[in-house]
Order: sequence, then structure tokens, then C-alpha cells
Amino acid sequence: MKYPLRVVSVERSLFEGDVEFIIANGADGELGVLARHAPLMTILKPGPLRIQEVFGGPEQVLFVWRWRRRGFASRECAAARRPGLQ
Repeated sequence: MKYPLRVVSVERSLFEGDVEFIIANGADGELGVLARHAPLMTILKPGPLRIQEVFGGPEQVLFVWRWRRRGFASRECAAARRPGLQ
């Protein structure tokens, strides 16, 4: 089952589409998110944000990185958010 995902940076949208699975480095370790995952909010730690449009299929990888100790910024990825979650 797919869900809508939007990945944005300060400058622009980096990814927008329906996906089955994402893997990110959260504050408490690596986490995977499938459709119908319980709502959550976490700080993203520097590292890859792996997006699978089809579970187990090819991955699109964006990179989250820390900028001057003021949170996260990236030319590739600043935040990932499922629409409807604040």
C-alpha cells in the first residue's frame, strides 16, 4: 500500500510522490515507515534518507546533514513529512 510523501528543503521540493517505504536516521536510531505507520515526529540525524516507491525495489537516496549547529539544512534534504502530519 502506498502513501503520499513530500520531501522539502528550504529552497525547493526534492521529492513528491506515492511511496511504499522510507528509511531514515532518527534521533533514536534508524527507522522505517510503511503506510499506516503510527504518527510520529523525530529529529532527523545526518545520513541517508532512502525512499522506495515499491517496497524492496530500487531506492532514491537523499542526504540529510547538519548546518552550523542550527538544526538541519541540505542541498538534498532538510525534512520529510507525510501530508496530514504536523
